[in-house]
Amino acid sequence: MRNKKADISVLLLVLMTLILVISALFIFNLNSKKTTAKIIEYNSLNDIYSREKEINFYINDIMERVGSRIDKNKNIKAEFIKNFKKELERYKNEDVFYIKELEQLDSQLISNNVEYADKTIKINFNIHLEKRFENIIIIYSYKKEFSRILVD
Repeated sequence: MRNKKADISVLLLVLMTLILVISALFIFNLNSKKTTAKIIEYNSLNDIYSREKEINFYINDIMERVGSRIDKNKNIKAEFIKNFKKELERYKNEDVFYIKELEQLDSQLISNNVEYADKTIKINFNIHLEKRFENIIIIYSYKKEFSRILVD
C-alpha cells in the first residue's frame, strides 16, 4: 500500500525543484547578456584610450621634428605652422591620412593656437575620437597642449 501524502510531497518537491532550476537558468541568461555588454563597452573604452596615446605619440613626434627645423631669425609662429603642415603631409598617402584623426590638426594650425615664450613653442589641439561597435557609438573629445623647447 502506498502513502498518498508522501506521493504528493515528492511531487511538490520535484515541481518546485524544476521551477527553481528553470528560473535560475532564465535569470542567469538575462544577466550574462548584460555582462557581455559591459565587457564590450570596457574594451571599446580601452581602444579609445589606446588610440589617444597613439595619436599623442605621433603629434609629439611631429613636434620634435618641427622644433628642430625652425629658423629663429624668422617669425617663429609662422615657421612652426608651415613646418608642422609640411611634416603632417608625411602621414598621408594620396590625400588620406594613415591615422585618420590627424586630419583634424590641419584646420587647427592657426596662429591663435600657437604660443611662443621662453624658447618654448606650444600648441593646443582639440581632438575627437569615435568608436562604433554594433549599436554603440562612443565619442571621446579631449584638448591637449603639446610643447617643445627650441634649442639654439
